[in-house]
This record gives sequence, structure tokens and C-alpha cells, in this order.
Amino acid sequence: MNSKRTLLAAGQMMFLAVLFCLVSANPLQALNVGEVGVRMVSAPILLSDADNPPANGTSEVAQIGFEVRNTSGTILNDLYADLSNINGSVSGFTLAAGQEASQFIGTLKAGESKIVYWEFSFPYQQTEEKASFDVTVGDKNPGVVVVSENIIARNPDYMQKPSTYSDLLFRAPEQMLLAGQGADVWFTGSGQDVIGYQFTLNVNPEKAKIENILYGVAESNNIMDKFAQSGRVTVSWHQLSARVLEEGEQQFGIRLIATKDILLSDLIQISSDYTAAEGYSPTGDLMDVKLLIGDDIEIEAELIFAQGTSPDQN
Repeated sequence: MNSKRTLLAAGQMMFLAVLFCLVSANPLQALNVGEVGVRMVSAPILLSDADNPPANGTSEVAQIGFEVRNTSGTILNDLYADLSNINGSVSGFTLAAGQEASQFIGTLKAGESKIVYWEFSFPYQQTEEKASFDVTVGDKNPGVVVVSENIIARNPDYMQKPSTYSDLLFRAPEQMLLAGQGADVWFTGSGQDVIGYQFTLNVNPEKAKIENILYGVAESNNIMDKFAQSGRVTVSWHQLSARVLEEGEQQFGIRLIATKDILLSDLIQISSDYTAAEGYSPTGDLMDVKLLIGDDIEIEAELIFAQGTSPDQN
């Protein structure tokens, strides 16, 4: 069972080979081939300026997410996922600070799946790096080995986008922003059931300034404003169980001060500048992310990679 998700790039690449040993805790026996499935649903994209490479040895944090699906036809109980045996072609690969090695999955009914995430740190070097991780689900008996691949690219100028399941819609009311006056812009859900999403929100820095971040369902640990001065905010939210992003429910917001009178729809867009713009359905399928402003203005997420930046964002 091989699950592969590939990001193509012209620059330096890192390769992460992730070995998954999957077993059930009840009964205490190894699963057979075909009884479980694992596939990657979240992969980091790391950018750096080719003219100003990062300092060797600097530690960075990235996140990987995998769907664990029960394909056995019976119930699997008391499942845990444990990350161990982290090895790299260079030293420095380890669990991120505060990240537990063991993740509780629980019971998976036949055909049911859950997403498991880990954050890991690695040496941020302008060279090819390789690492391997062993993940055991359930007890420690030998189980099914599933190989997944994740390429982390430097200075990418091309990316092959995975096929998507549907559109994840965020909404904001159209409004006229007046020069020099503050305006709160809230982004709400559309009644869709998801387990997570990530994207970069772009605001034209020549037309408005991001003054503040407004928190809703997405909290401070889900939003990074390090690049707010250049008009970019990254949003990354997920949880283990599916949740409906209700219509009208405030997911997060921004407070803007426009430099001239301008419509909101002429000012903002969703992109993949620092994080691949994608949502994750309850089954782990990828979803396109779209922003609807007003009644009929639709801005689709595009794969835009900013050059000349060195974002500290997975």
C-alpha cells in the first residue's frame, strides 16, 4: 500500500520517508495487508530567498499529517499512533518542543478514518536532507508497513497540485473601506464539515494596513502575523474530529486601515504564498479554498510563491 504526494520544485529538496507500522491493540495481533491504509493529507512548503540562503544549522519546525483508515471490515479499538526512531542524513531531526510522540486515535469503525499530525524540527540548511520516522499504530507487534513520501522544496517555482474533493468556502461581506478609517473584516464559514484548513490571506500593502488580528474559532496559535506588515497572514487550523464551520460563525478576522477609499473585494485574496491553500474533508480529501465576498464575487486560491522572502512558517 503506497500513498504518495509529491511537490515538484526547481530548487533544493528535502525528502522525508515515513514508515508506518500499523497494528491493532484489540485483538493483540498484527494486521494483514489490506486491513489499514495511510495517506498524507498535509505537507509543508518551505520557501527561502535564493540570494540570501538561511544560516546552516538553524532549527525550523514543520508539520506532517496522515490519514489512518480502517480497511479491515471490522472494528479496530484502542489505537494509538507513536512516532519514534527519528533519523536524518544530518543531525538535528527531532520532535518539536511540546510535541508528544504518542497520539490517541481510539476506535475506528470499518471504513472510518482519522487524521494524525506531528510537528518536528529539522536543521534549516540549503542542502538536500533526508529523514525517516517510524510510526506504530496500536500495540508494538509487527504490523503492516505503509510508505508515504513528502518532498519539502526550497525556492519552488512549480508545484503539482493534488486533486481536490470539493471547495471549502469562506465568506466576508462586501464593504467600502474609507481612507484612514479602521474597518473590521470577519471571515465566516459556509456550513461545511471539515477537520482542518490552511492558507495565506493576502492584503495589498499599498492599499491597506493590517492593524490587528481578530480571533474566533481560529485562535492565536492558529494564526501567524509575522508578515502582516507586508500584507500577509497565515492561517492553519485543524482538529482530530470533524467540525462544521457554521454559516455566519466567525472563524477569524482582521482590522484594516485603508490608505484610500476601496472596496474589500479589490483588496484581499487567498493564496498559497506561505502555506498551500487547502482544506481537509472529514474523510481526509483535499478541498480547494475559496473566498466569497458579498453575494457573487469569488476569489479562488492560487498557487503563488513569493520570492525574496524567508518565512518562518510550515
